[in-house]
Amino acid sequence: MGFKRFLCCFWLLVICGTVHAQNEKYVMVGWDASLSMANRSIENDLKFLENYFKVNQEAKVNLVIFSNAVIENQEIQISNGNWTALKEKLNKVIYDGATNYGALEQVISLHHTDLLLFTDGNQNMAGTVPNFGVKTFIINSSPNKDQFGLNKLLVANKARIFDYGVLEAKEDVTGSPKASNSEPAKANEPRSLGINLEEVVVTENTRNNKEDRTVRTASGEIDEDRVGVAVQSIGEEDITPIQTNVSQSVQNKFSGVEVKQNQDISQVKMRTDNSMLLNNYGLIVIDGVPQQQSNSNGSSPLANFGFLNPDNIADITVLKGMAATTKYGTLGANGVILITTKSSKAPVVKGQKQDMARLKNNVYVEDIDQIETTYTAVLKSLQKSSSPNEAYETYIALRNFNGSSVQFYMDAFNYFKASEPEIAVRALSNMVELFPNDIPKLKSAALALSSIGAYKEVVQINERILVLDPKMVQSNLDIALALADQGKSQQALDQLLALAKRNVSFNNEQLSKTLDREIRNILFLHQDKLNTTKVDPKYFQNLKYNVRLVFEWNTPKADFELQFVNPDNRFFDWDHSYASKSERIQDEIEHGYTSEEFEFYGDVSGKWIFNATYLGSNGDSTPEIFTLKCSIYENFGTPEQSKKEVMVNFTEPLQKLNVATIIVE
Repeated sequence: MGFKRFLCCFWLLVICGTVHAQNEKYVMVGWDASLSMANRSIENDLKFLENYFKVNQEAKVNLVIFSNAVIENQEIQISNGNWTALKEKLNKVIYDGATNYGALEQVISLHHTDLLLFTDGNQNMAGTVPNFGVKTFIINSSPNKDQFGLNKLLVANKARIFDYGVLEAKEDVTGSPKASNSEPAKANEPRSLGINLEEVVVTENTRNNKEDRTVRTASGEIDEDRVGVAVQSIGEEDITPIQTNVSQSVQNKFSGVEVKQNQDISQVKMRTDNSMLLNNYGLIVIDGVPQQQSNSNGSSPLANFGFLNPDNIADITVLKGMAATTKYGTLGANGVILITTKSSKAPVVKGQKQDMARLKNNVYVEDIDQIETTYTAVLKSLQKSSSPNEAYETYIALRNFNGSSVQFYMDAFNYFKASEPEIAVRALSNMVELFPNDIPKLKSAALALSSIGAYKEVVQINERILVLDPKMVQSNLDIALALADQGKSQQALDQLLALAKRNVSFNNEQLSKTLDREIRNILFLHQDKLNTTKVDPKYFQNLKYNVRLVFEWNTPKADFELQFVNPDNRFFDWDHSYASKSERIQDEIEHGYTSEEFEFYGDVSGKWIFNATYLGSNGDSTPEIFTLKCSIYENFGTPEQSKKEVMVNFTEPLQKLNVATIIVE
């Protein structure tokens, strides 16, 4: 009898527990902690929860605090309507970063009975709104709401909405910055003196096949099969004593090369005149150093190389085609005449007469005072912190005084990126929240995020840029490369091929060069995993370089100069200014690209230094920030290929920063 009574009591408890479990809700509280929610009326949010838990007194709450990503995910038990622990937690939330509902979608499941989503509808880090798949309530208490964004949530989830936000602005008693779709006024900020980035050691992938045929290129002698175009050369035996100038040495020696009688070598043409306005003359390079280039449109005086002595010339090489000339960027677009002097090959003897065939005043002398490396006041303040938590508290405190400054968020990003990359990404995503319609600022954020491998966010920001301006082909390219870096090779290839097809319509030479290399490279690295049935056979011939550099910047309206210093301590500059490249800059603006690339192959061992100087803006006003990113590929086009990205940002004209130093061994 006692056993039967025990058994009955046991099953009664089981049944009651089951009924209780069935009545208990499993509620996700999605709490938008983005920067725009700092001005929410939290009293209204808490009042909604109070009423909710009066009805649902037994519940397990899954609290997910999120902005650009999930910040905190924990469970809190509600018993007898007591939700004090949840309330205390919500009152301590720090608001930082942009909104991405995709972060919430990743943690919700069908086990949740309800979703209580507290948000203002301002989603700037993603374009799509997810269907969460559960019963959804949307609660807004922010005056800075995005009504269209709230409506999209409403439709996608067949949700009920409770809108306590008022349209008129409320006084900000917290001192926190307001994020909205209108730009805040710029705040005064300390000048950024930049950051000197670390050395990158690059190892050359050498080959020992002595029977390979070689040709001379802009970077020295290399295997013929690595060039990809015809390269023609003549040696000193082809230069006769009766020739009195170098122009005569070139005449009738190379196919497709035209130098008329009584013309200087600087007036060489290697293709038909492409325009009455553009320059059609080739580039002259003496002992590896680019010389002053003549201009066929008569806008500047012609260069004169009459000083060159033909008897002092060891060889002359004509470089035509993409793979041979791109070391010099667009300077080599019309072809290159590469002249090597005998004296450059001879050992230097003390007291030797100066070689007049060499460019003067291009010996690099490092000026520590000129290349700025000092940290900003914000970075100095953050560096005084004894722990990551203290540093984050300092960052939040400093934000009250610098909250609308782009440079402030860049400084925070630079501080946190090594030790706390999640915080770095969140801090930089504030730029998307504050300036959702400012393409140069969005581009700065994307370039910085790419430099630390935050490729998912790079895709999201560039997708937003394309919504603002669909002609930005650079964003299409950056999305494709970010997809490839995430391992999504097929998506990346499809996008690259579509972009190449689109590029045919406006025939952009710079973009064609980059697309060609990226398509060839992704096919080489991942061909066995790709559907290549519709790929042009020309892309299956791979290109190889010891080092490939790709520079990208955030606005075509920035004037700047790149400085390349070779292992012999000689330098040459690549100029991006409206004064010298107005046609290129107009093309960048029209077609939406902002990049240039350079390659090293052959005997390039030694130390290379890359500096950049920001010269100001060629637009109506000077941008608040100029950002430059350099992607460094080692052993490009080989199984040992590696990639490293570095980023520098400038805040005022005439700043000179070291972008990178690489050592080729």
